[in-house]
Amino acid sequence: MAAGDRGLVHLTRRREVPGRLRLSMSTDLGGLSQLRAAVPEDALCLSVLAMQVFLDTYATTGIRPSIAREVLSSYSQAEFRAAIASVGSRVMLAEVRDHLVGFARVTLRATHHLAPPGVQAELLRLYVHWLSHEPTRRLSQPSRHGTASAQ
Repeated sequence: MAAGDRGLVHLTRRREVPGRLRLSMSTDLGGLSQLRAAVPEDALCLSVLAMQVFLDTYATTGIRPSIAREVLSSYSQAEFRAAIASVGSRVMLAEVRDHLVGFARVTLRATHHLAPPGVQAELLRLYVHWLSHEPTRRLSQPSRHGTASAQ
């Protein structure tokens, strides 16, 4: 992928059966990136990425006990292994050059009193690493935390 190119993900809503929507996903990522379903071996990296994104977002003034407890309980490897194994959810990964840069967790057959009748799904989490917001930055360039290279 050239330095100025941007990888794009396109989600398309299509009506195939009256009253039901099907989402299809296509990628234009130049062969350097992929979207895929998570497997149990991804739990370690999912856990660390989730903690990093959460702390970058919500702990901007430092860590206090309530935030530490939330992070360690909600984003543990065990929590991600359980989510991946659950028949009631899906975890999808976004990778760039074999580095995890984001994930989405969807709860299937979700219910809520404000949702319309019928089968629903809920986007429970959508986490994206800050580096992936800068498509021209290469993973081997210095980052705000030092060197981001992990080759």
